[in-house]
Amino acid sequence: MSLFFKEHTIKLSTKISLITILTVLTLTVMLGFYFDTFLKENYFKQSKDKISHAISRVASDFRHAESELIQGIEFIEKDIALIASMDLINNYQDKNDYNTVLLDEEKKEITKYLLEKIKASFNASIKLYDKNAELVAYVYKNEDRHVLNFVSYEDAKKVLYSKYESEFEYKKNQYLDKQINLPNHISYYTQPELKSGVVVTYHNIDDAIQIVSHYSIFDKENPLETTMHIEMSKNFGKAYLKNVSNDLDLEVSISNEKKYENMSVALFGNTPFKDENIFDETNNYMSAFSIKTKDNNVYLVFNLDKETLNDMLNQNRLQLIVFLSVSIIVIIILFNLLIHMRISTPLAKLMGQISKIKNGDYSSSEIVKTADELEVVSENINNLATSLLNREVSLKASQNQLEYLSTHDELTGLLNRRSFSIQLEYALQKANRNKTKLAVLFLDLDEFK
Repeated sequence: MSLFFKEHTIKLSTKISLITILTVLTLTVMLGFYFDTFLKENYFKQSKDKISHAISRVASDFRHAESELIQGIEFIEKDIALIASMDLINNYQDKNDYNTVLLDEEKKEITKYLLEKIKASFNASIKLYDKNAELVAYVYKNEDRHVLNFVSYEDAKKVLYSKYESEFEYKKNQYLDKQINLPNHISYYTQPELKSGVVVTYHNIDDAIQIVSHYSIFDKENPLETTMHIEMSKNFGKAYLKNVSNDLDLEVSISNEKKYENMSVALFGNTPFKDENIFDETNNYMSAFSIKTKDNNVYLVFNLDKETLNDMLNQNRLQLIVFLSVSIIVIIILFNLLIHMRISTPLAKLMGQISKIKNGDYSSSEIVKTADELEVVSENINNLATSLLNREVSLKASQNQLEYLSTHDELTGLLNRRSFSIQLEYALQKANRNKTKLAVLFLDLDEFK
């Protein structure tokens, strides 16, 4: 019985361990799939948030540039000195009879003044036109240096004078639109629009987005005519895109390709940014936003390289596998320890109690302290042992009593005829074995049995 009980205990413990291991492995696989899906969704969400942040950053920079351009250009309305200089040019400039000494010196002062304004506003260029929309002077930033320019006339033809800020003398150059990258003035606005304030336009020039603010001063006597017009611009080109890309750890570029037309949304539109606006390509997440310029539609393309994300994803997967593996080992060890403490050890003690009873030892054993059914079983085994001991003692006493009564006279306590027969049979058998003789003495007492 002990061996049977032991075998079944081992089998039960093994089955429980196997069930536990299979359960833990199943849960681990399910958790692995769940967390892997969670990590993928989380990285997609991070990518979306990153691109969304980049879009907000670029849109905010553009809006901030608009605000600065508007504030930076409105100064001319109250600038009496500039207005007086432009009145002088408007009244005395004659292409066929050009007063070089008077007008060129005035234009040099104007150009110097424009330099101060563009440096204070941190913008790319500033251009000043007369009442006939003819260019008077302009200043632009070439890399990290400012270039000063004004237009003069010789033989009724335009001549361009230019110099770097650090130079003292202007150099005369032939006036070429392509050379100075300044096309003829084009009105991207109407007079009524300028009446209400500054007009801001967007342009696509040399793979860059240029934001231009336009402002005009109107003749007080004739409100339909302008006395001067000023434009200030800020460029968002390769240098800006590189800085944004480095800051936000993704690639931002400008493109004119038509393939982005159907997959882009307006940067300044009312359509909210959605998951559908992010395209999951082989090596990157991509999103495109369109900006309507006066030249064409230009697209801001945001590319987030997957390589870094995949490296992080694989690293987290490895960490997850290690964590789950360690967790499985710890759970199995703890469960086996729990089985040993809660099942194997108590069952072994119960087997010990049963073995004692089997061997005829009915003495009291140590109770299994498990605070459950096993403790009740242990107590019942002890009670059974006590009952068996009492019963055996009682049976033995009863047997001894019956045996005594069968061989002794109840009244005198002397051996009776049955006892004599037993003793005689024993003596005969012994004599037979030993080949000896046997004598029987018979005494008869009168009046006595």
